[in-house]
Amino acid sequence: MGVLGYVGVVIALVWSFKTGNVLVVNGLWDGMSAVIESVAAYIILGDRLENPIQYMGLAFIIIGLFTMKYRIKN
Repeated sequence: MGVLGYVGVVIALVWSFKTGNVLVVNGLWDGMSAVIESVAAYIILGDRLENPIQYMGLAFIIIGLFTMKYRIKN
């Protein structure tokens, strides 16, 4: 299962690089992995952040994901 999951991730990353700028794809990839891992730790492991500032940091990552994908249309 782990190998199949890893192959799927690599395929998704290669496909992402074909459709976008490397800087944007890398930033989105890193941000999404941080959010997904945080949510998994919260739900599966019962981990909690220690103070509200840390939750704000996670919110800023989510806001950053939206702003990196946003394009100004002229």
